[in-house]
Amino acid sequence: MNPFALSGIFISISSSIMAILIFAIGKQRLHYIWGILCVAVTFWGFGAYKVATTDNVSLADFWWRMAHIGIILIPVLFTHFVYEFLNIKGRFFIPIIYGVGIFFLIINFWGKLFITNMPILL
Repeated sequence: MNPFALSGIFISISSSIMAILIFAIGKQRLHYIWGILCVAVTFWGFGAYKVATTDNVSLADFWWRMAHIGIILIPVLFTHFVYEFLNIKGRFFIPIIYGVGIFFLIINFWGKLFITNMPILL
């Protein structure tokens, strides 16, 4: 297995374990935001693993788009986490950043702006 695939599976496993632990023992809103961030990182890592282990262009395209779910949501959720951690009231900014994230998620699956002409190196 190549190093890219190994890093993807390691990221996916460690982030999913952290998410499970956080959801099991977390009690504050801050914990749940971090847990959801860990789920986003899991999507990214597992998608990267699947891309690295396939030789089918259609499957690679699908898994890159799945990985981009995490890639898009990581900065959104991290920003929300920082606002919550620092107790900054982002009544207007946090919904806007989630809206931007949803916009990019739609573009990710509905168009060729993120992923196009993907070469497969065998």
